Parts: sequence; structure tokens; C-alpha cells
Amino acid sequence: MTIKRPTYAKNNLRLTKSVDYWYDIIMGGFQTSVLLISIGALFLNKMELTNWLYPYSILCIGIVVYYQWHDDDLIILNTGLSKEKNFDLVTNGLDQLNWQYDKKNTRVELTLNKYILKFLEPTIIPESENIFINFKYHSTTQTGRYPFFFGISRYLEKRFKKKIIELLLK
Repeated sequence: MTIKRPTYAKNNLRLTKSVDYWYDIIMGGFQTSVLLISIGALFLNKMELTNWLYPYSILCIGIVVYYQWHDDDLIILNTGLSKEKNFDLVTNGLDQLNWQYDKKNTRVELTLNKYILKFLEPTIIPESENIFINFKYHSTTQTGRYPFFFGISRYLEKRFKKKIIELLLK
């Protein structure tokens, strides 16, 4: 399976959207909202708090919309290094994490080599002074993209950032 690697808009530091972006957002947001509201409805009915179902539903939809809205934001790691040194820093960090990658001329593309990376579409763009990263989820079954999935993206993002900071402090 080949995944198109997105580029980013420099004016607002967000990834550019692919063609099937809106389908994934709408279907993933709908499925996540229905799942959260259904589980919440079961608990609220069990505790005889059914009058809280409407506010709970609005809260769930708001959380899903927030996560979907910020899913394409790039995180900035300020290194103060040149673009070439940032490329070396990124590839060294990925080597130490045992993540396989392909080095392109403007970015580093992670290959889907680990089971946990299967659900993510990681983007790492080394630039002068900064490294831009985004670990967003992608649809593996073309049924919609979930805005969060048990914290996998945050866990891998923190591992990567920790490794880059560790290498910077050496």
C-alpha cells in the first residue's frame, strides 16, 4: 500500500489536504462520535442520568471536532541547526529508534515497518532551524479516519521528540 506523503503550508504550518481528506474526516468523526455517545448512553442509562445525554453528546461531538481540526497541525522542534544537520539528526534518531525510513530531498518518509506505525501517517520535514513533525492517523480500510486511537500517535511523537532532544544535548 502506497500512501501519498503530504506537504505543508508554510503560512499556517498545517499539512495540505489530500483528495479523500473530507471523506475520511466526516466518516471518522461520525463513527467516533457515535461510538463515544453510545458508550456514554449505556453508562448514563445505567446510572439513571438520562437527562445528561444531550450535554454529553454535545461534549463528545465538540471533542471529536477539536481533535479533527488540529490533526493536521505541524509541531515545531526548534534545533537551531542547518537543514543538512537537521536531516542527519532526524536520520540518526530514526536509526536509534529502529524505525525504517526513506530519505527524500525535502523530507524523511517513514515506511510502514512496525505494526504500531501501520495506523499513522508520520510526516517529518527537516528545515533550517526547525524540524516539523506530525503523527496523524490515516484510514487503513477507507472507512474514515479516527481523530484519536488510544494515544498511539502521541506516544510515538513523544518517543521521537525525546530521541531528538537527547541527540541535541550530546
